[in-house]
Amino acid sequence: MRTHGGVAAILFTVALGSAVPEASAGVHRVAPGDSLWRIARARGCDVDAVRRANRLTGTQIRPGQKLRIPTCDGRRIAVKADTAVVEPRGSGLQSIGRPQHGRLTNASVLPRNPAAWFIRRPERAYGTRGTVSQIQRVIQRVRRHFPRVHALAIGDLSARRGGKITMHGSHQSGRDADIGFYFKSVPRHYPAAFVLATEDTVDVAACFALFTALADTAGHPGGVERMYMTYETQAMFHRLGRQRGISPATLDRLFQYPHGADSDHGLFHDEPGHDEHIHVRFSCAPNDRECR
Repeated sequence: MRTHGGVAAILFTVALGSAVPEASAGVHRVAPGDSLWRIARARGCDVDAVRRANRLTGTQIRPGQKLRIPTCDGRRIAVKADTAVVEPRGSGLQSIGRPQHGRLTNASVLPRNPAAWFIRRPERAYGTRGTVSQIQRVIQRVRRHFPRVHALAIGDLSARRGGKITMHGSHQSGRDADIGFYFKSVPRHYPAAFVLATEDTVDVAACFALFTALADTAGHPGGVERMYMTYETQAMFHRLGRQRGISPATLDRLFQYPHGADSDHGLFHDEPGHDEHIHVRFSCAPNDRECR
């Protein structure tokens, strides 16, 4: 596997797109550039519902393929700047309470996609619709720019009904996800296990593509609320980013470092044990009225 280098490879621009139009239920013929996520959202459906209706085991589709579209709840999602903006119609109750004391209803599950990601514990791969969709879309965005990257390790989201799970104080309400790093070559035991990030092993360009894709959802409904990484690991990525020409503004937006481990600066905040993966917390969907 080759290393991705150069500022152009790291700093990419996603052009503004127009909203995906609504369409009636029935059959959809896949057009070039279509993704399962965009088709499902244009029809007001959950991705999982479309997958079940077509007996798909992953999210890969091909131009010309006919997809059966089930009757769904009529939500419409506009997609601009590669960021999902939910325009709710009716109740979307899923995430109840807080990530540290909550539960999950009507859970969505992150589907298998062995080429793009590896789910370490499928029984803990449940989340809100927004969380599951954001994870898929962010990884697909990285892979569009870096198609040769290896599968990304996905750790725990939540249990199917939420609540407490071992090894975590949070992950209870479907809005948390643990995500590994991209490496120059696949480390031993990865992606079945998380692996420590070091200056010599991480694929800097692909990792920054992942970080910025996540960060670009912040401020949008259901987008990133906060991310966690040890202060020392932030310092390493900050240093590598400067060496690769990442703009000071981007580094300042992403990292708490060098403002201090107690600072409220940046999207990444210090959390012990997060030197081999990042913890991403997504915000409440606007119509998820019991989410805190």
